[in-house]
Amino acid sequence: MKQKILIIDDEEDFCYFTKENLQLFGDNEVIIATSGKKGIRAVCKEKPDIILLDIVMPGMDGLEVLKRLKRNMKTIHIPVIMLTAKNEEESKMEAAGLYSVYYLVKPVETNFLKSKIDQVLAITKLS
Repeated sequence: MKQKILIIDDEEDFCYFTKENLQLFGDNEVIIATSGKKGIRAVCKEKPDIILLDIVMPGMDGLEVLKRLKRNMKTIHIPVIMLTAKNEEESKMEAAGLYSVYYLVKPVETNFLKSKIDQVLAITKLS
């Protein structure tokens, strides 16, 4: 069964590179949203199995997106992996407090990222 992965990140090159690599690793459908607002809309429309979310974005940042997703009963169950260049303890703590499942700092090796996605989805399917 296809895993639907949503990437919310304003760096388009990163998004397309990551999408291509994740699609090489099996049966993944990868959707891209290049802003926080587009990301929120994409979550509601696409109903992804998992979200990869950047923090540093203009307008609505990733932590605000995460807050909104976790306050909404229709999206609260979707696991979120923070995938960001922001390597600060404060951001890590805030993301953890908002129930992100992992906080990965870019650059991340594709095999490692895919293993984390698979771990999260395996646990989610058991619940």
